[in-house]
Amino acid sequence: MDRHSWAACIEDDDTIAPDADLCAREGWAVFNEDSFEARIEKIDVAGTLPHDAAAWDICCRKAVDGSEYHVAALEHVRRNNEEHFARIEEHIRDTPVDYLKRPQSDFDTVLAAVNQYAFSMMRHIVDSAENASGPRP
Repeated sequence: MDRHSWAACIEDDDTIAPDADLCAREGWAVFNEDSFEARIEKIDVAGTLPHDAAAWDICCRKAVDGSEYHVAALEHVRRNNEEHFARIEEHIRDTPVDYLKRPQSDFDTVLAAVNQYAFSMMRHIVDSAENASGPRP
């Protein structure tokens, strides 16, 4: 898999199409390497973000603003790398301003968006399974 693959973020979500360009334009990606799983980091060669935490700032701000792509990325990380998700949470909660010096996103709102997304994905999976198996007797 391409290290910059957006598809990894939404591998279980067939309701939205992947958009790798969106992440790249913002200067970040979800990296899935052999040595670690599911980390949101800046794309070093892009040179658009000063550090990985800036990518976290972007993902959390866009998630709060309603971007399903950013919420999906955060949910993918939460599901596959709890330690990294905890680092993102700690950064957002402990840093009063983001890398652009704007007030930081409220992490409780971020978490609510991620939880809602996870619930809707599980509901979609259950509904799809029920539709595939036909009506219940």
